Amino acid sequence: MTIAWVNLRNCMKICNHCKIEGDFPVSYGNCCSACKNGRYRYNMNRIQQLELLEHQKGRCAICKKEVELFKGKGKDGAHIDHFGVSSVPYSKWEEGWAVRGILCFDCNKYLGSHDTDFFEEIIRYLENPPAQSFEKKRGQT
Repeated sequence: MTIAWVNLRNCMKICNHCKIEGDFPVSYGNCCSACKNGRYRYNMNRIQQLELLEHQKGRCAICKKEVELFKGKGKDGAHIDHFGVSSVPYSKWEEGWAVRGILCFDCNKYLGSHDTDFFEEIIRYLENPPAQSFEKKRGQT
């Protein structure tokens, strides 16, 4: 008797949301990983994420470097920048959560580690650097 091995982890399916055919986990139902994660985290399916990137001309919204979605975590892939009122990220999509844009790894990492007050201080620093006022004061004495 011959026993056929059946891969129970992944099956070829067509995603209900973006209609892409793929080999995605059975546990995802009829939903590809881009749509499953995107809908859970950002309330956006694959097509909506691609439309946003197209709107940004395929570039990071901050530094304008070319980016590509669905390349996985880390430096190679684009990142969907979002913010919310909840202190628990990804607990569920809540009222008050919103997507701001798509960023490269570096911009997303930097932006995620600072608040707006920090960036306002950077602007004040660049517009009025301490050395400039120091030189003026030194020139007066």
